[in-house]
Order: sequence, then structure tokens, then C-alpha cells
Amino acid sequence: ILFAINTQYGFTKREKKRKELRRAEQRRQEEVRRAEQCAAEFQRQLLVLTNSIASIQAESSSRRRRHPDYDEDESDNDESEDH
Repeated sequence: ILFAINTQYGFTKREKKRKELRRAEQRRQEEVRRAEQCAAEFQRQLLVLTNSIASIQAESSSRRRRHPDYDEDESDNDESEDH
């Protein structure tokens, strides 16, 4: 009987350890998933920013081609008056 109790106790202890390990693995996987989501969102925002900068540079370049004597300082003043 004592052997059966000890065996049962050992089984329960092992089962408890397995559950703890399973929970730890689930937490780790959730952390990885969150980190991947953050990285994807960062990449999306970086792409939007890159496209915005490219658009601004293209517009500036286009203005310079249309107006060879185009002055950046005048551009800043013109744009601030429009808004």
C-alpha cells in the first residue's frame, strides 16, 4: 500500500511538473507571438514613413526642376502660409 501511495505521489508530482512546463512553454510562445506582432507593426510604420519621405523628396525635386532658382527657405515660408 505504501508503495502504491508513493507511486501515486510520484506520478502526481511528475504530472504537476509537466503542466508547469507546458504553461511555461505557452507563455514563451505568447511572448514570441507578441514580439513578432510588434516587429511587423514596426516594419509597417517604417514603410509608411519611408514612403512619406520619398514622396516629399520627389515633390521637392519636382519643384526644383520646374523652378531652377527655387530656394528651400522660400518653400518653407510658402508651405506655412498655405496651412
